[in-house]
Amino acid sequence: MALIPALAEIGQRTDAATVVTLNAYQGVCAKNDLLYRNAEHCESKSLLKCIDCIGRTGFRDNEHGYLYETGGQLLSLRLVRSADECFDRIDAFRAPSEHVRANYTQFGYDRDKIHVIPHPVDEEFLIDPQRGFTEPYKLLYVGYLVERKGVRKLIPILDSVRDSDFEFELTVVGTGGLESTLRAQAEDRGLRNQVTFAGFVPNGELPAVYAAHDCFVYPGIWEEPLARVYLESLATGTPIVTSEYGTVSEIIGGGGVTTDGSVDDFRRKILDLVRADRFTEVSRRGRQKATEYDLATIIEDLIDVYAEVRSQNTGVGVYASTS
Repeated sequence: MALIPALAEIGQRTDAATVVTLNAYQGVCAKNDLLYRNAEHCESKSLLKCIDCIGRTGFRDNEHGYLYETGGQLLSLRLVRSADECFDRIDAFRAPSEHVRANYTQFGYDRDKIHVIPHPVDEEFLIDPQRGFTEPYKLLYVGYLVERKGVRKLIPILDSVRDSDFEFELTVVGTGGLESTLRAQAEDRGLRNQVTFAGFVPNGELPAVYAAHDCFVYPGIWEEPLARVYLESLATGTPIVTSEYGTVSEIIGGGGVTTDGSVDDFRRKILDLVRADRFTEVSRRGRQKATEYDLATIIEDLIDVYAEVRSQNTGVGVYASTS
């Protein structure tokens, strides 16, 4: 997305068609998350508003520190403003979800130029569940331990379900600036023995991790474009309980349930699945939903987009930014 000005220049100076993947929100947001002051979804912007947001809420939970992050975001803001002046010179965009297209349209992009093509599921995750969905029920989180992922809610969610008639454990896979906060939460709430901090896990080992858990929990507070963790959970048949946002319900289908993002609603939805003995059903539906993210189908859709922009252009090739 940071290459939008460069791709627009290529399109203007040559006969080549240009396509950009909108993998997140860097085309319209210097922080790349459309999360105003790290608290609410942003629906409009101005120079002063963006500077205020960056200055007040530059990520402080990063190993590089506040000044490093803020400086980088201010440089990104310059690219965003450049993109505002030239995105109409890009021939097509690819968005991984419908809500990404809606968000970019909100900020002035031509909706008709944005093609919704999801990420493909990694075939290594197409394995059978290894759990029998019995106690202790094993909850799982995979991802960065940063604010926009909502990870401060993970330990409170576990704490909220332990006063039920069932036993739960939590595995946290990933690293980030909030790891020490989560460890302190677990210690303070007497949950040290119920929480496993697995740290970084290589991608090749992740399928078995998903398959060994009963429920994937995602309490994110930003409109994740299309989190790969959803596709990985669907492929391994690991039922999902997630915050509701954008078009996430369409993304996970019957492979999970959504919440209003509160700890109380996560507790309700997790216990509902347990009490109704629905884990096996949701697991099956998730694996079925995963077939919609087949790599061959998605490649065909991408080729169709490239062919379309090429036919509308006098050039013989296509420049594509697919980061």
